[in-house]
Amino acid sequence: MKKFLQTTFLYIFILLICTLLINTLYNKMDKRDINDTYKFHNIPDGIEICNFGSSHGLWAFDYEVTELKGFNFALQAQTLEYDDRLLINYKDHLAEGAVVFIPVSYHSLYGPVECNIPYTDEKNARYYTILPRELIKDYDFRTDIFMHYFSSLTAGPDLIRTLGGRSHSNHDADWSTAITPEEAQDTAELVANSHILNEKLDNNGQRIINEEAIYSVKDMIKTCQELNCRPILITLPFLRNYNDAVENLDPNFYDNFYYLINEITEETDTEYYDYSKDERFCDSYDLFKDSNHLNRKGACLFTDILMKEVVMKED
Repeated sequence: MKKFLQTTFLYIFILLICTLLINTLYNKMDKRDINDTYKFHNIPDGIEICNFGSSHGLWAFDYEVTELKGFNFALQAQTLEYDDRLLINYKDHLAEGAVVFIPVSYHSLYGPVECNIPYTDEKNARYYTILPRELIKDYDFRTDIFMHYFSSLTAGPDLIRTLGGRSHSNHDADWSTAITPEEAQDTAELVANSHILNEKLDNNGQRIINEEAIYSVKDMIKTCQELNCRPILITLPFLRNYNDAVENLDPNFYDNFYYLINEITEETDTEYYDYSKDERFCDSYDLFKDSNHLNRKGACLFTDILMKEVVMKED
């Protein structure tokens, strides 16, 4: 029995060591990365222009068309609360006078606080590798250990692709696609429903205002002002199909949305630019990967427009 226990312990020990070695190798490799967080390990200093945001921000900015040093802090489904936390953590990378775009999409200011939604644990876990524990919502020590020392166990096929030296990111390929008018029409209502109705209404059908999100916007503005940076609230371009679907689902939505935006900008004396219905984009299907996200061609055009109309605008 003693020999059996010793052998079992030895195998467990060897397995643990192998797992830690594979995990260390996996974390050090340029995975281009399952949840797009690899970029946070290579943030430059002296950032002159940047943006935060959810997927709308992730796809809408391409700083290769500028001569300024830029960085995109956006992630898929990222909330304003985590925008704020990322800014707090990485603010020392911003140059004095940096332009900071804070995207506010239709879904950004509504719905319950994120930690009250049961399926957000996996999304929250990605921040354990890029933020200190004090900036992580509902910090959990076990998750921290797992993400740092055993993340390869959940990588699945990505582990093989990464260790084999093959990038598994489809970001660039996806960013290069263009939606057709038929596809946009077929999907716009489904997407709009997810953004403005799904979990955004209380039991009486009233829209839930996320006070934590609104606080986060104001806190980001305050942080930027303290850094002598230029915070700019912005709503990004969407196709007409998507905008029409939003209005059809809730004719009062836009009044409610812009009322909140106006409250924030008046209180904080902050610039706001609304490109959601911009005629240069809203019917140009070749500029969108889907009904509410720009493709790379659209992002290049949009970033160039921002440089001319916002960043370099003379007072």
